[in-house]
Amino acid sequence: MREVEGVPRGVRAAFSARRASIESAYADLVSAYRTRYGHEPAKGVQFAFSQQATLDTRGPKEEPVTGAVRRAQWRTQAASVLGSEQGVDDMVAVALHPAPLTPTDPTADAPEVATLDLVSEVLGNLAGARSVWTVGNVAAEAQRVARTHGTSVAGRDVVGLADDLTRQVLARSVALAPPDANPVPASLARADGESVYLVHAAARFTSVSVLEAEDRLVRAARQPAGLAVGGAHLAAALAQVEDATGRVLGQGQVGLAARFAAGGHLLEAGIGPAGAGKTTAMAVVARAVELAGGRVLGLAPSAAAASVLASELGIGADTVHKILHAYDSGDQVPERLVVDDRTVILVDEAGIAATPELDRLVALAADRLAVVRLPGDPAQLQAVGAGGVLRLIDAQVGAAHLEHVHRFATDGEPKASLRVREGHPDGLSFYIDAARTTGGTGEAMADDLYAAWWNDTTAGKASAMIAGTSAEVTRLSMRARLDRVATGDVEPGGVPPHDDGVAGVGDTIVTRRNARLLKVERGTDFVKNGDLWTVVDRHPDGSLRVRGATHRGFVTLPTTYVAEDVELGYAATIHRVQGMTVDTAHYLVAAGATREQLDTRVTRGRESNRLYVVIDELLGAEPYEQPTGARAVRQSLEVVLGRAQTTPSATATLNDEYDLAGSLARLVPAYEDAHARVLDPGRDQRLAGAVVDALGTDLAATVTGDDAWPALRERLARHEAAGVDIAGLVRERTAARELGSAASLAAVLHHRIGTPEPVPVTSGSDLPGWITPAPDVATRPGVDPAARDWVTVQAALITARLDALVDDAATHQPDWTAAVTQIPGDPLEAEQWRAAVRRIAAYRDRYDIDSAVPVSATGSRGGQETARADARAAYASIRDDNPDTQGSGDDEGATRGGQRVVTATRVDDVLRRTRHLTGSDQSETLTERVRRLREQPTPGPRPDKPTPG
Repeated sequence: MREVEGVPRGVRAAFSARRASIESAYADLVSAYRTRYGHEPAKGVQFAFSQQATLDTRGPKEEPVTGAVRRAQWRTQAASVLGSEQGVDDMVAVALHPAPLTPTDPTADAPEVATLDLVSEVLGNLAGARSVWTVGNVAAEAQRVARTHGTSVAGRDVVGLADDLTRQVLARSVALAPPDANPVPASLARADGESVYLVHAAARFTSVSVLEAEDRLVRAARQPAGLAVGGAHLAAALAQVEDATGRVLGQGQVGLAARFAAGGHLLEAGIGPAGAGKTTAMAVVARAVELAGGRVLGLAPSAAAASVLASELGIGADTVHKILHAYDSGDQVPERLVVDDRTVILVDEAGIAATPELDRLVALAADRLAVVRLPGDPAQLQAVGAGGVLRLIDAQVGAAHLEHVHRFATDGEPKASLRVREGHPDGLSFYIDAARTTGGTGEAMADDLYAAWWNDTTAGKASAMIAGTSAEVTRLSMRARLDRVATGDVEPGGVPPHDDGVAGVGDTIVTRRNARLLKVERGTDFVKNGDLWTVVDRHPDGSLRVRGATHRGFVTLPTTYVAEDVELGYAATIHRVQGMTVDTAHYLVAAGATREQLDTRVTRGRESNRLYVVIDELLGAEPYEQPTGARAVRQSLEVVLGRAQTTPSATATLNDEYDLAGSLARLVPAYEDAHARVLDPGRDQRLAGAVVDALGTDLAATVTGDDAWPALRERLARHEAAGVDIAGLVRERTAARELGSAASLAAVLHHRIGTPEPVPVTSGSDLPGWITPAPDVATRPGVDPAARDWVTVQAALITARLDALVDDAATHQPDWTAAVTQIPGDPLEAEQWRAAVRRIAAYRDRYDIDSAVPVSATGSRGGQETARADARAAYASIRDDNPDTQGSGDDEGATRGGQRVVTATRVDDVLRRTRHLTGSDQSETLTERVRRLREQPTPGPRPDKPTPG
């Protein structure tokens, strides 16, 4: 159903009364069923209820009237809502003649805009909104800009302009993946020349400005600067805070405070999960800096958060945006925002701060000999814009870490919250086993959540009810208001705020816009976005007299502010509760929730955090609406945990792209597929024929048409390479047990057939036995020479990667090598050690194993069991039964230094490529390419990073 722009919501609601009646009747039927039977009605029952509600609310048929009479009736109905006939005329005029989106006369209304200016605008918008972008992001932004300026560019239509902008912006963006060391031939490329082994249009880009901003921030974290507090002042501050709070700070909190107060660098970062005591540690920093003659200036992502920060730490605080604007405007900078060489700038919730703003802030501090401190948690809600700086600084320079959670009152909850934060499904067990979760339809979960919140609130607890959407928050808040009216706590009448409810005396409301002219507390504070208030009086003109929920100050909110920027405040979205601590918290977990949101949700309540998981939706009141599938609570929450939306920095993405490009996880699948396509083009048909021979045409068609057929086919190919009769193998495993009840025949056969024994490594071969040997150089009849050469070079890249992985294990000793013996001094034994490490590293790199355990016990991707068995056998030959004696390799400083060098080299390489300063020699022969690739160390892992894979 479409809505006509210009028709107010009240008019739409008045003309949709029938639908509202159907929905109300339907809800009553469902509620009665739930009360009677104690569970949700089945889909068939829901469908019957929808039909019954439709029939029950159908009134008698009206007598037919002329169109003119009907239009007059509609006009009268609309006028009753809008208040007058003139209001109807005004509404129709707006609906029929909306304001144009773009100027209609470019010569009169808008100056002509140069295309290059628009390219810069698109690039600037992309860099401000994200650190990394894709072709889709560029196209979307180009279309937005083209729609805005399309008529201002002479001779250009919007579609053509958007396409042109997309091409030019991509040409000026920085591609983060390295150049392909082995470009595919035409037979392995799509029509546009892109490799068939790359996801189409998935290439990631950034800009020079983003990379340079990130590099400046990393260098700032290494640059000595500013006030450094001495040990005596720090000890005195610690004693003050502990005396005031009655709590002894943990070692991590003391370490964080020391790092921020006495670290001595222009920029320092601190990372800790919710409830780990970051605020208490920051109080120590504030007192220590003050004892040393300095001042801490607090900055936060919002004015409301800045107010809380100021109150908790006893310091002056404002927003990042406000201080940057104060210094950029050229006006007199307010005294509270003055920065000098005695200032420590503390950016609270730094994980939410955008990279461009942090870059400008650090430059401001450097110019005035001040320092910047960044406490935050990159695992929670992300920056609205380009972000990822906290993770980047931690990876390249190092950050102070808090790892012990102090907030929760229940044993086991701190550990569970940390596991959820890290994305581990076992963290969910605490909440499920403790009956902290429940699942059902969205309607039922909203009911359960509200009932629990109401019980906690009426019992005197500080409780939060949190939903994912503004619409759900509004519904919950309006429900709370009705109950509070029934108890006599809130007056029935009121004024309509922004969210279409009613706000009267006694109501809790939230203000949604900063209004610095609306002063509170004798001018020391103002009305802020996110502030909670209690209505104490309302005036005839629609203005409200309110009292602050925290500072208890009074202010009168004007009529226009109430209508546009006030909402009922009983429920909240996840962003509004970031940084909040309450006694109990209740969360509606609906479709689309992310891990970061879940982490924020399970860390707000001291006594209890409960999850109400929407695992099924009721049929709509209209029967043609289709239901969604039901899922168990654990399964639903595991899906949420897997939906991470962390904001990566461009530099981190660059490193990831380089690592992936040279890894066996990228090289081997493409190599194996091309090997089969080029050198054994009839393989797939031959294997399908063997299945037909074993199962017959009909059953074989079911198997080869199954989604699991590709995985089964690869497993059969490995058995064939080991000399197994495929038809006989399939026939034998099919006869073992019946297949009729199997949902996926191919998946069952894949399991029954299992993996073949690892093929012994051929003498002189550089590849593990589970990787197909490199092809002969000689050209076979019917084989594309260019494709054969590509496969040969790909094998050389795999060999070079394996050589680099072994060198890394011997030189830098990543974590997993602590469980193997040290490289022997005897040359023959050393060679055997390297061969075993090669097999282990090959498995880890191919299947992206990052555990400190050399050979993981999990994972079942195609071929993984064979590779794991080979790695396990190799590990048994060099296993160290006393691993505690092994060293851990380079110390932290050396590791980070290595990363800094490698990252700088990669950034420089990318920028050179972007500026067209490099080229490649295409004249070398295949033999020369193979020799070069075998000799170069490029495909190896970064020296700072444990062997990837």
